[in-house]
Amino acid sequence: MRSTAPVFLLWLAFSSFANAQGDLAALLQTQPELSTLLDLATLAGVNETLSTSSNITIFAPTNEAFEALLQLEVPESEAVRNRNVTTVRALLDNHVFRGYHPSSSIGDVPTFVQSFVTPDQRNDVQPFTSIQGGQYNGLVKNGNDVNVISGELAVANVTMADIPLGEGITIHVIDQTLNFGPPLELFLARAEERGLNGALTTAQSAGGLNFTLGIDGSNSGVSPLSDITVFIPIDEAFENIASVLETADLPTLVDVIEYHFLNNNIVFSPSLSNTSVPPFQGADLTVSVLKDGSIFVNDAKVIFPNVILSNGVAHIIDSVLNPLNTTFSREDIDADSPASERVQFASATSASTLPFTTFTFTFAEAESYTTPAILSTYPAVSLPTTFANATATTTPSATIVPYTGGAADLMRPCATAMAAMAGGFVVGML
Repeated sequence: MRSTAPVFLLWLAFSSFANAQGDLAALLQTQPELSTLLDLATLAGVNETLSTSSNITIFAPTNEAFEALLQLEVPESEAVRNRNVTTVRALLDNHVFRGYHPSSSIGDVPTFVQSFVTPDQRNDVQPFTSIQGGQYNGLVKNGNDVNVISGELAVANVTMADIPLGEGITIHVIDQTLNFGPPLELFLARAEERGLNGALTTAQSAGGLNFTLGIDGSNSGVSPLSDITVFIPIDEAFENIASVLETADLPTLVDVIEYHFLNNNIVFSPSLSNTSVPPFQGADLTVSVLKDGSIFVNDAKVIFPNVILSNGVAHIIDSVLNPLNTTFSREDIDADSPASERVQFASATSASTLPFTTFTFTFAEAESYTTPAILSTYPAVSLPTTFANATATTTPSATIVPYTGGAADLMRPCATAMAAMAGGFVVGML
């Protein structure tokens, strides 16, 4: 955040409206650099909703932020150009967070917060989110600044914080608009994660999966997953078990895929501890948190956590999970051991290519990601916690509670935990 005399004067101008409960329009009318937000808020009728709201946090993109959005060929920019009320309303609702989040409450470990976008808001193709209670975004301290994490690995900077707007409402001005979370398959394509993309496409095409993950979630007779956590093995992990995948029949492939999903259980990394959690199918997954902040799921290491999706969250792992190999000792986990020594399929041999040839998206059609540094350096968990070399206190089938905590409880993290986990992430996201 920047602190200058003009900014201070601007804050004073903002704060003069503090007693006008939720009157965002009146406040924005005094600020030329937020005129685009005022125009779109008026178009979408946002002010009427805010006038009766409290205990919320509003993120206000500047005119420059909207101008940058319009340079992109994405649904959000098309909606703004065409003044599509439905999508503009959803876009702005994604900038209104549930809960009061002053900058002083935001810590080095991210807080993940739900916005006003809900599954009943949709365009002609799909909902903007499938998450019950609203799309998630993240808040994290970055040095002296505050960052806002949204879909598509986007990070916005707070340029002016803690502007009051009546009782229980605060505004933070940001330099980028916030993105919707992408569907899982689109993220896999843009992140160049061909392994899980190909496995899902192969199983879906054969009608083997017991759930849907399609763009609209309505293209089959089986139930769509909602509020998911998915553990995504990197391509090298699939290459390490190439011989198994080449000979696996459809039921075996489906069992392996479904072992990587949690249904109706969104789990962000700050809520992880030594516990076990039931996947979509198969024996419970064993979650372990080591003293250095490393996170393991069975013998697979989380190397990039908290990817925001339209229907949940994904964590990138360095090994494919085996539903038939479920006996693990937390005390034996070595955070420094390479993934090649932790392959969970005993008879597997590796290959330099994947056995999948069909994908949901053509990778040439999906723009790849550039990963902001903060996403690879923030601590994923708050320490101290229950470590892997201690006796676990949770029951074997304990359910991890979705993370809803405030950042004020997360102010003393291990500063190096995320940096240690990020080293093995895929090239397409660097």
